[in-house]
Amino acid sequence: MLGFDSVVLGTTGVLFLALGVYVLIKNHRQKSSLYFAIAAFSLTAITELEVIIENLSQVDIINLAIRLHALASMVCFGTMLALSLELDTSMDVTRRMNGRKAIVIGVSIAGVIIALMMDGRPSSWSGFSTTGGLSVMVLISSISLLAGTSIKSYFQARAASTDETFRSHCIILSLGLLLTLAGVESIYMGLGLGGMTAASAICFLATEGVLIHLVVVHKLFQLPDMDGRGMQVDDNIIDPALTGSTLLVESKDSRPAYEMFIQELAKGREGMIVTRTHPDQVKETYDVGSSRTLWLCSQPGVDRVDPLGLSILQNILLEHMRDKKNGVILLEGVEYLVSENSIDKVLRLIYTLRDAAVISGAKLIMPLDTSTLSIKDQALIEREFTVMSGYSVSD
Repeated sequence: MLGFDSVVLGTTGVLFLALGVYVLIKNHRQKSSLYFAIAAFSLTAITELEVIIENLSQVDIINLAIRLHALASMVCFGTMLALSLELDTSMDVTRRMNGRKAIVIGVSIAGVIIALMMDGRPSSWSGFSTTGGLSVMVLISSISLLAGTSIKSYFQARAASTDETFRSHCIILSLGLLLTLAGVESIYMGLGLGGMTAASAICFLATEGVLIHLVVVHKLFQLPDMDGRGMQVDDNIIDPALTGSTLLVESKDSRPAYEMFIQELAKGREGMIVTRTHPDQVKETYDVGSSRTLWLCSQPGVDRVDPLGLSILQNILLEHMRDKKNGVILLEGVEYLVSENSIDKVLRLIYTLRDAAVISGAKLIMPLDTSTLSIKDQALIEREFTVMSGYSVSD
């Protein structure tokens, strides 16, 4: 017969699983959603394994469960740190991407090593007992470091934003992280002694409540309702004739956007390209005709624009829209612009170009790798565009 603590933990684990699945269903394309889901699934493993360890008597099964529990704890706090970096827009894109890669590799290696070190259940689950004490202390130190770094990153994200709703989200995420840390540490440090502690069950139940409030009520990991603006296009539709004046092509590959651009040229539109790729390479790869190509480059030269000169870039593109009423612009390299400027400045540029395209009748096509942006910034961009995503490049 399971005790009260085990029942609470088992039920909480099922809720963690449901919450992770819910977030993936609502927004599976965002990196932040994936990180949150992995953390939720890890919490499911942590709570269910605690039930197994507390209630079974087979030594081999218990030892395996203890090792898996340690690994799940490391994965949980590692993905929470990756999530905090994803939401921290005060970091440039390159630092965020490199940071996430380092976390995945480092936490995976450390988690396996710590799991192998766990050679038995500490007496009364006390991390300072004679059995398994060193490995437990290493684990506690590791997850505490990951949690502390995550909270620091959340507060950096909060300080970098003027959005009061987002700022409150950072506080709620930090609270959930602290409760999770308390839940894991209460088990290993043997608070209450004598087996499974009520403190752990209460902490995980509170964590579940905080996360449900954040996801279901605040909808942090869902794209907002666009009220007809930036509506999601059927994934099988590629024909830009069926879309509006501003297209956001969500893909790590820029070829779909160039295909759309070339189709518009075939209709008689006069084109302009902004790109991080050298213009000669663009013309060798794509049949863009006589379209003017601006190279985002810090070195001076003809048809080169410094990525820091957003006002210069804006004036050139607005002039093209004004003079070529039926023109088309391919704006590639937004990720690079974000890495060199603040996201707010780039968003102002995008909003201005979007409005000008609608007024002038021009078409603006913008390829974008959404994995380089936070969920908030992606939503702010998507609401100004018709979104094209989830299709393959034609041969």
